[in-house]
Amino acid sequence: TTPTDVFVAILKSRVMADEAIAKFGLMAVYNERTMHDTRVELAERVRVSVSKEKVIKVTVEDADPQRAADIAAFFVSSLDRLNRTLNVSKASYNRAFIERRLAETQTGLVKTEEALRDFQRNNKAVAVEAQSKAMIEAAAMIQGQITGYEVQLQVMSAYLSPDNPDLSRVRSSIEELKKQLALLEFGKGAKGASPGDRLHPAMVTVPDLALQYGRLFRELKVRETLYALLTSQYEQAKITEARDTPTVQVLDPPVPADKQIKPRVVFNTAVAGLLGACLAIILVYGLEARARRNAGLPG
Repeated sequence: TTPTDVFVAILKSRVMADEAIAKFGLMAVYNERTMHDTRVELAERVRVSVSKEKVIKVTVEDADPQRAADIAAFFVSSLDRLNRTLNVSKASYNRAFIERRLAETQTGLVKTEEALRDFQRNNKAVAVEAQSKAMIEAAAMIQGQITGYEVQLQVMSAYLSPDNPDLSRVRSSIEELKKQLALLEFGKGAKGASPGDRLHPAMVTVPDLALQYGRLFRELKVRETLYALLTSQYEQAKITEARDTPTVQVLDPPVPADKQIKPRVVFNTAVAGLLGACLAIILVYGLEARARRNAGLPG
């Protein structure tokens, strides 16, 4: 579904029709007794078309040219308002979801920091070799990015179809990051790497205390990376929710028609005149034939 498809659906919606009927009193204008009949009449008078350049055209037919222009302008302004309402609702859901995840991540980050502090205090600040530290930091950053993308995928899945290209792009990013994580954990020849595995670096040469420190340090880096990603997404979600910019750009504003299209007086007059002449000729010919028969003259 493209934005153009969404715009056309909004323009043809019952909500849009009911608002136009109420604003312009179209039930009385069209001399209809029910809303259903008024909607049908309005649908026959309003045409929504899309050009090959994906430009939407709204055409309104009415006995009053100014009212036709006003109805068309109302449809365009209401389209922008309704679309912004839908966008704000979606943005509010995203903001609320990320806000909950951010609070959960912050709580976990505090607990991890306290656990690492207690471990260092109890074990006299065990140090880890620079290479092991670098590996843990790199793996933790990748794990944090994976978790962040998983959060983004969960948010997008709430309002996008499963085959949406944006969802496919996020899934591909997650799979690629998991491959990189498996290489860091098990090496190039590792066959036991699973896409769903969490981070457990193989540090067989590191003393047991250093291994415990590495795990705590890794968990801290994961939560710090995730917290930074969620904070960025949360700020962006708040900006999107508060944004109040037009979503529909008007290319040509509606204007009252300066030429009548219905009824076509000249065309109808010409047709009526032609039909009248034909009927007159037929009538004259018939009367003449009748007179000849009455006079006993040959036809």
